[in-house]
Amino acid sequence: MIKLFYLINEPFEGYQTGYRKALLELKQDQIIRDVLFFSGYALEKQLGSWNSVLNKMVDSVLTYKPDIILVAHLSDQPISRKIIDYINRSLPKRPIWIYDERDVYGYIRKPLPKSVLKFAAHCDLVTICTYGNMMNRFKKSGAKRVEFLPHVYDYNFGTEWEPTLERKFDVIMLANLHKSRIPLLSMPGIKEREVLVKIFASKFGERFGIFGSGWDKFPTAQGSVNFFEQEAINRNSWITLGMDHFYKYNGYYSDRLPIALISGVVHITYKTPGLEKIFEDKKDLFFFNTPIEALSIAEQLLKLPKEELIELGLNSKRKFLTSLSEVTRFKKMFNMANNNYESKIEL
Repeated sequence: MIKLFYLINEPFEGYQTGYRKALLELKQDQIIRDVLFFSGYALEKQLGSWNSVLNKMVDSVLTYKPDIILVAHLSDQPISRKIIDYINRSLPKRPIWIYDERDVYGYIRKPLPKSVLKFAAHCDLVTICTYGNMMNRFKKSGAKRVEFLPHVYDYNFGTEWEPTLERKFDVIMLANLHKSRIPLLSMPGIKEREVLVKIFASKFGERFGIFGSGWDKFPTAQGSVNFFEQEAINRNSWITLGMDHFYKYNGYYSDRLPIALISGVVHITYKTPGLEKIFEDKKDLFFFNTPIEALSIAEQLLKLPKEELIELGLNSKRKFLTSLSEVTRFKKMFNMANNNYESKIEL
C-alpha cells in the first residue's frame, strides 16, 4: 500500500479540509497505508523563506520514507532538480513524484510559471484539469506523462438536503468579474460573463442573483461569498448558471460546476469543448452556446413543475456523488502512478 507525502497547497495548516478528509478516508479504508501532510506554503510564512521550507521538507521526506511524493500547485516556488536527485539518492527506494495542478493558465494574463514547468519535467506523473493546449505546454517542457484529472467537489459539500418549494431566486450565477483597464490583462471570458449577466438580470430582475466580486454596478449583485457558502446559495435558487474564464480550454470546468451538481440544483453551463464526453446534455446538466440560448433554456426549465425541477437536480447529485468526489479523484491518480489506469476522458 502507498505511503504518501503530500506537499499540500493551503494558506494555513489544516485549511484544505476536503483533501485531508479524502486521503484520511482512503487510509481508513486501507487504500493507502499512510499520509503525511506537509503544509509548505503556510510554513513559508513562519520561516520567512522558501529555501528554509525546502530544507525542512527534505528532512521530513528522508525521515518519513514515502512511496509517493505529491506536490500541489507550486506557483512561483521552485523545487530544483538537485533537491529531487538528492531525495531519490538518499531514500532506500526511489519515490514516485507527482505534480497535481488544479489551476489553469493563459499566456499574457496568468502565464504558466517557469518554476512549475521545470519541476513538472522531472516528475513521473503530472495531472491537470484540462487537456489540449495546456497539456501540450507541459509536454513540450519535458513532462514525461501528463494526464487529465478534472475538478471534483470539495468534501464539505454534498450535504443532506430536503429540497424546498419556495426559493428566493429563479437563477443565480457564482462568478467574479476580474477586469483590467488594459483589455489584454483581463481574465478570459470577462465580456462573455458580462453579456450573460446583463441578459439574465434584464429578464429576471430581482429573481436573478449574481454572486461574486466586481459586480457592484449591477442592481442584482449579491456581493462576494465565502467558498463554503456556495451550496447554500445554490439551494436558494431553481437554476445555477455557469460561465468559466477559460471556456475554450478542452475539458476544463472550474470546481463551481461539480459543487453546483452536488448541491442538487439544475445547472446550465457553457458548452466548453470536451464537456460532452463527461456530462450528458439535458440529463446531467444543460449546455448553451450563446447567452440567448442560455436564457431560452432557463425559461423552458422554469415552466416545468417544481417537483420535476427538483428531481432533475437530485438525479445529478445522485449520479455524481461518488464519481465527482475527492476520494475517486485520488484513487485515479494513484492508479495512474502505478500504471494501472487506461487513459481516457471520462469520470
